[in-house]
Amino acid sequence: MQSGNEKLSVLYENKKGGDGSYNLVAVHLTEKVERIKEVVKKWKDLDSALQSCSSVSSGTVDTRGKGMCNGRVPTERLVGFLSGNFSENEWRDEYLGVNAIVHGSAEKRRRVPNGLTFKGSGAWAEWRVGDMGQTVPYYFANSMFTLVATVSIHEVPKKGPIPLIGVRMNDTSSTVLFGLSYTHEKKLLAIGDNFSNEDDFEWEPNTTYQVVLRMTDEKWTVFVDADDIEC
Repeated sequence: MQSGNEKLSVLYENKKGGDGSYNLVAVHLTEKVERIKEVVKKWKDLDSALQSCSSVSSGTVDTRGKGMCNGRVPTERLVGFLSGNFSENEWRDEYLGVNAIVHGSAEKRRRVPNGLTFKGSGAWAEWRVGDMGQTVPYYFANSMFTLVATVSIHEVPKKGPIPLIGVRMNDTSSTVLFGLSYTHEKKLLAIGDNFSNEDDFEWEPNTTYQVVLRMTDEKWTVFVDADDIEC
């Protein structure tokens, strides 16, 4: 970006066709400068608000009033945040990145202050962070990421296991890499070929748990309230 006269350009690879070759394309984005400034300000305001989680509005974001947090939220390397910003079938990312898609009929989902409650099969959310080709903003997720979710299971299923949260490939088979499921024996089980589930976790209805899925170059890890299963 050239200072003073606010000129902005971007250089990116463009796939030419089915032969797999690429060429370089330069695009002038000068008219987008003001929008970029607005987005960066939004990021800074949201970082500050989540770090303090104050009941009084911080900047332009009242995180506690919107039910986005109950305590301070670490924001280092935080790039996406789903909370109560939802309409129709779109769950909007507070950081203005990739929005999640909500599946299922309206009667099978209910908005809550900090997210959504799903009821029955066919109701779920899909965060397609790697489904935008070369323009995907979360390209780093191909090699490493950490996904954190606050979850609560309200009823004991009649059978199981039932998927709770997971990571899958964007391929024709929707291959599941790893994740977490729950059973009618009130167990939380890791999903994945190399998870032994020797140390499973017990869950209780209407109890809140923090679930973390972490992928690095070396291993996949599932955490439930800081207890982990490594793969």
